Amino acid sequence: MINIYNKNYIDNNSYLKNNINNVNLNNKIENADVKDDKIDDKVGFGSDFIEIFQKDEDIINAKKSREAFEDTCSEFGSVDSYGSDMSGDYCIVLDQMRMQGIDIMPFFRGDTNFVDKVKEFAKNLNIENGYNVVPNNFSDFCDEYKNKLKQYGF
Repeated sequence: MINIYNKNYIDNNSYLKNNINNVNLNNKIENADVKDDKIDDKVGFGSDFIEIFQKDEDIINAKKSREAFEDTCSEFGSVDSYGSDMSGDYCIVLDQMRMQGIDIMPFFRGDTNFVDKVKEFAKNLNIENGYNVVPNNFSDFCDEYKNKLKQYGF
């Protein structure tokens, strides 16, 4: 079983501090061998081992994408009298896209081109329905989110 400990525990445990492998948000791997752009070595200490593969990059990217989205929502602030942020409106658009058979997985991969598709889809959704399904500043939110993804390395 692998136990996850906080930084203070690791700092106070010299064995862990000297032997644990660190993966930061920029996908830089320290103390591990990288071969052919793929990490395939077993990394471990004691009797616990973790295998790190390239597919784990998807998990890291999903986490970075989520953080970029949350940061954008925070910075953009409340969009209605209830104090809701833009995440609800963004999810409405994603759901409409999904119901029309459009693949929404690029959202989870931090695809900046997908943000443009969402923005255009929302604009068309407002036109088709004859009223604003999303707030007027949704386009600005998409632009800000796209910039935030670029800041996070996408």
